[in-house]
Amino acid sequence: MSYDLSFYDLDSALLVTEEFLSFSRKKNDLNIELGMTNKGYLNTQIGNQKTALDCFFYVLKLGEDKGDSTLVSQAYNDIAMAYMEFREYEKALHYNENSLQISRSQNDLKSISLTLNNYGLVFLYLENYEKASEVFNEALMLKENFFEEETDPDEKYYLEIDIAMLESNLGLVYKYQNQFQNAIDITKKAELIFKKLGLDFYLIQSYTTLSELYFIQNNLILAKKYGELSLELVENEQYIELKANSFDVLSKVYENLNKHELALSCKENSQVLNDSLYRIDNKEALAEAEIKYEYDKKAFSDSLVNIQKQRVFDASLELKNAELKSQNRITNGIIFILFLIVVFSIILWLRFQKNQQEKELIKEQKNIMDHAYIELEENKIEIEKKNKEIIDSIYYARYIQRALYPDEDHMQAFFEDYVVFNLPKDIVGGDFHWFKSYGDKAIAIAADCTGHGVPGGFITVLGNLFIESSTGDHPKSPDEILSDINNELVTVLKQHEKDAIQDGMDLGICLIDKKTRKIIFSGSRNGVYVVNKKGDLKEIKGDYTPVGGFYSKKEKINNRKYETHEINLKKDEWVFMYSDGYYDQFGGDRNKSMGSTRFKDILVSAVKNEKLQTSDFKNYFFNWMGENEQLDDVLLMGFTL
Repeated sequence: MSYDLSFYDLDSALLVTEEFLSFSRKKNDLNIELGMTNKGYLNTQIGNQKTALDCFFYVLKLGEDKGDSTLVSQAYNDIAMAYMEFREYEKALHYNENSLQISRSQNDLKSISLTLNNYGLVFLYLENYEKASEVFNEALMLKENFFEEETDPDEKYYLEIDIAMLESNLGLVYKYQNQFQNAIDITKKAELIFKKLGLDFYLIQSYTTLSELYFIQNNLILAKKYGELSLELVENEQYIELKANSFDVLSKVYENLNKHELALSCKENSQVLNDSLYRIDNKEALAEAEIKYEYDKKAFSDSLVNIQKQRVFDASLELKNAELKSQNRITNGIIFILFLIVVFSIILWLRFQKNQQEKELIKEQKNIMDHAYIELEENKIEIEKKNKEIIDSIYYARYIQRALYPDEDHMQAFFEDYVVFNLPKDIVGGDFHWFKSYGDKAIAIAADCTGHGVPGGFITVLGNLFIESSTGDHPKSPDEILSDINNELVTVLKQHEKDAIQDGMDLGICLIDKKTRKIIFSGSRNGVYVVNKKGDLKEIKGDYTPVGGFYSKKEKINNRKYETHEINLKKDEWVFMYSDGYYDQFGGDRNKSMGSTRFKDILVSAVKNEKLQTSDFKNYFFNWMGENEQLDDVLLMGFTL
């Protein structure tokens, strides 16, 4: 009886269940596990997961003590349902699999079909839609077979409910697979069954789903219709989560219909209900219930018998008759009836007064919300305006930064061939390259400044100015250029002082003699690679000594020295200068950092296969990165003489 009432009146269902449990305990009735199961179901529907889990773990303990695998399987399934209602999907999956394993081992098709529905819901919420569809279809096939074979009208009634529930769940799968018309068609089939049987709980879910689907298809009229039907039903029920979902979908519909006040009201109601449903102490209660079960499992052992359905109905009927007799005794006496009428009249008058006060309060709060909304819109417009001004300024800064890049014509005239791949992470970047020729000699620089975006961009401007100041009109040794840049950074940024900005840059500098094919290299935390067409690669590492910033407390920051390395470049060899942004990028099949080894392989492959255009290195990089976000500025410069 309480199971039937649960579709219509949760309060009555809970009352009947508690009276049944009290009666069973007094009579030492061994059907107590059915009462505890029903109590768990009802508390799940009203969002009281702690009480629900206590009931289901109690039934699980009874089944284990009796060695009743069917009861254990049912309890596992019910525990999974409670965890699923509170979005603990991994735990729900664990208990569903335990239940399904027992049912399949016994070839109990009815238990399998029952468990499959919850099992499919877990995969739905875990966004494994293909698996969810497979599980729901298996369950639907079993239920439809049972329905065709069943002759008992009561059993056919419950099987028809199960079929409609599975069709409703398949509608959700189709929705998330973007098969919106299929989702609408099958959800409407379920809706007709729920409406025919008068099952408001599931009818509310169908209306909410249809409202969401029509909203996705931009059919706002039907989206509004089904959303309001859902809210109209749920207003008379105790279902917290259903009410939250109804408010949420209606807030989106009203917003798109430019009914902003209604949209805001629905959104706030949805948030309040969700906060009450999923607050932290509920999660702690779930954990407490599971711990209590493990403790109770060791603490006691009861001997119980299997469920006898007819005895439960008889006991429930007896309790209902006792309740009616009690009500008849209470209503006896004309004086007491008159007293109730007077009390009820007073209560109505007080409620009327309270309603009037609440209406005034709501009106006042609405005025406050209207003013707040207008002020919020004005602030939003102002923020958007400021944001556009800032973005426009940064884009203009990019033009300035690019104006400092070396002239491509000068590089083309000096080198036999060259390539530059410069990809900032943001609008402006912290990596830059520099080139200047002096007849048969030239200086090439690849630099990686501290940070990226606007801060990195500022340091690149300083770096360009310091390099120009150091080199002048004559070629200069790379180690001396590094020292000059270091001294300028330390001086300009006052890095010798306490709490100073410790920004700097990692550089690789090459002094190139085209006539003798000799290259003098110096680097600060940046090196170069020399690669030939045979696939040989030689690495020349830079010094660990930084340019700018502190190195050690004992070091004299203005007297840093840097080593030089001599390279005799052969005819088929390429020199590559770079920043760490290329090989630090995450991507690939395992979503890991590219690493220097794979980066070297890319350079060797490029030289051997003569794929040395900017587009080639760009394709290498983007194919590796995939859908990941770019982590850092990227710079790669290569040349051959």
